Amino acid sequence: MSDLIMIGLPSRDHRINAAVLELLAKHGLPPDVGLHVSVEGSSLLAWTFNCLLAEAFNLGATHFFLLHDDIRLEPGALGTLYGEMKRLNADAISLVMPLKSVHGLTSTAIGSRDPFEPWRRLTMKEVCRLPETFCIEDCREAGLTPPYDCPLLVNTGALLLNLTSEWAKREADGYRDLHFTINDCIRKENGKWVARCEPEDWGLSAWLHRRGAKVYATRMVKASHWGEAGFDNQEPWGLLEHDEAGAWVRDLDVIQEGDGHGKPTD
Repeated sequence: MSDLIMIGLPSRDHRINAAVLELLAKHGLPPDVGLHVSVEGSSLLAWTFNCLLAEAFNLGATHFFLLHDDIRLEPGALGTLYGEMKRLNADAISLVMPLKSVHGLTSTAIGSRDPFEPWRRLTMKEVCRLPETFCIEDCREAGLTPPYDCPLLVNTGALLLNLTSEWAKREADGYRDLHFTINDCIRKENGKWVARCEPEDWGLSAWLHRRGAKVYATRMVKASHWGEAGFDNQEPWGLLEHDEAGAWVRDLDVIQEGDGHGKPTD
């Protein structure tokens, strides 16, 4: 067996739905790649993810695939993501997933110097103008980043991590460096106290960026984010062309005209 992929399934009721069972039956992986599946459920999101990741460490898994129970993937999806990770020598690859609304915003974003507010969330229209699989450099070339170093913030809905990377193996005093956490605060903004949160997916993305990891987002796998309906990740749909609430909106006046940074693409 060349690699072992641990599939972590956070589930509200500890059940595996039919779509996941089909994915496992038609995973599309090479025959020498092993699979281990585990289900965990709790109202504590980061703790649930960490339980699954700790199991992957204990198994000696080479890869960890986290899949939320409201994500529906096409057959062969895992094999496609695994192959793309190998092709790019990536450390992390995440499926672009839209939020459950008509606006077309996704949970893939561009980070800023403020961990509690991204530079901009990407819309489906912007994502479809990027390469099918993209990294922060592709976003910079498209004029979607601030004029300073920043991470690509990816989501954990369908996230594949390479646990053979050096950053994934680091530990100190009995603690693993790699883990999920949710960072909250209450801070004063414009004279008022405001609650802010750095979610576990964006916090992990920033952590990976600081360690020089190669992080990618992709839409090469057809998927839907299920709520009252399925919101797909393939077409340039949605009411919004650009994120109208990101930090980039306020900072446009300090970015020089024509420098290509922070400007929306046409």
